[in-house]
Amino acid sequence: MVTNGNVGIGTWTAASGSLIVNTGNVGIGTITPGRTLDVFGDVRASNSGKFYGDGSQLTGLGTVTGLTTGYLSKATSATSLSDSAAFQASTNIGIGTITPGTKFEVNGQLRSVSNGAVASTSGTSINWVNGNVQITTASCGAITFSNMVEGGSYTLVVTGATSGTCTFSQSSPDTLVNSDFKFTPANGATSSSKSTTYTFIRASNKVYVSWATGF
Repeated sequence: MVTNGNVGIGTWTAASGSLIVNTGNVGIGTITPGRTLDVFGDVRASNSGKFYGDGSQLTGLGTVTGLTTGYLSKATSATSLSDSAAFQASTNIGIGTITPGTKFEVNGQLRSVSNGAVASTSGTSINWVNGNVQITTASCGAITFSNMVEGGSYTLVVTGATSGTCTFSQSSPDTLVNSDFKFTPANGATSSSKSTTYTFIRASNKVYVSWATGF
């Protein structure tokens, strides 16, 4: 609808000023548009509508403050950001350090648990995805691992009541056989009705095991 040089959409009337063209500027909700498009109120694009342009000329939107260069941001509320504990230096990520020397570096203790508790099982199959420290109530015998990865360290506590000698292997994602596990002291029988701890460090496809029994 056009009335006296003004453009209207829908049920617009000249008095309501829903959409105005004034000296080359378009106003929505205002009869004195000061820019090419001047909207008084909220703007919504629906039905997969898009805004085009690189945004390089946008002004008046405000700026994000209180952030430190290099720190990854975290949302502290639905509308606020602040620094997180993680810092990115080039392609490395550090927690507790701003000079990480590897892809991921932590300055401080690192703990891996399952749902906030040590994973426990009654069987002889141990999946290390469930946590780097696990307990089995089974007695020692042939114990099979999965997901023990290169460079990882793990601890298994065996609490079974019957004395026995634990042997270890891995079935997936790669294969480790009992001879790949190197023990100090030499592997032997556990104490009956006592707990036994085994600590594993995997390096160069060998697993170095320290153990103690009688707890």
